[in-house]
Amino acid sequence: MYYLSECLIIKNENRYLPEHLRYGLQAGIEHFFIYDNLSEEPVIDYLKQYAPELLDVCTIERYDKVADAPRINIQVDCYRIFCHNHGHETKWCTFTDVDELYTGSLRKACEEAENEGYKSLCIKQTVYGANGRAYETDGGLFERFGDDPIKYDMVKVCIQTEWIAIQLAHHTVFYTNDPMNVKRIASDNDIVRLHHFMFRSFEEYVKKKLRGSMQYSLRYSLSYFYNYNKIPTEDKNAILNKYGLEKSH
Repeated sequence: MYYLSECLIIKNENRYLPEHLRYGLQAGIEHFFIYDNLSEEPVIDYLKQYAPELLDVCTIERYDKVADAPRINIQVDCYRIFCHNHGHETKWCTFTDVDELYTGSLRKACEEAENEGYKSLCIKQTVYGANGRAYETDGGLFERFGDDPIKYDMVKVCIQTEWIAIQLAHHTVFYTNDPMNVKRIASDNDIVRLHHFMFRSFEEYVKKKLRGSMQYSLRYSLSYFYNYNKIPTEDKNAILNKYGLEKSH
């Protein structure tokens, strides 16, 4: 049985995965349960080619539901499948995305919380903007965007799996209503921090919205990006045109 694992759903974001896994390992995550949501290049093939040393710490399974399927939240559904099939294989699990990186020691934070009697951690993220970048480029997430923190309130959880009734994207429904369900971790915590590169470059954000759920209009989604990031108009229009979206915004 693992002490600390991660559950991750991914679609066409392979280029970020090795960096994400390596940061996770440094933070004390022992195993990664990865659900490949119909990626054009299967996750397992990508890792075999570019990071084969990471395969030993991954369980990779196919998840074949589409993001716009009626009444299905694919992230929550994926977590339900994980809890049913693998929840018993790990003491703690964090439910994070490939654009989120831990620094410090998540394991130490879990051990301290467990010793104090808590069932989970609710970790406030440090969220980053696009750092003025319009186009997708090579390089790590910290290297490209790490000096552009923005004011944005978002959390993720790490929880002892035996207490999960329903795992949502950012919160947990517990079996019991107990003040010791959740220990809150600030974004400037000395032991562990969670960094969320939510926007990345404008081009990467456009690609993210095209592969994800379109429950909101594309116009709304792009406006969301503009509220936090300034991109030159000529670059914005060129990227929209590149992806056939010049008439969408």
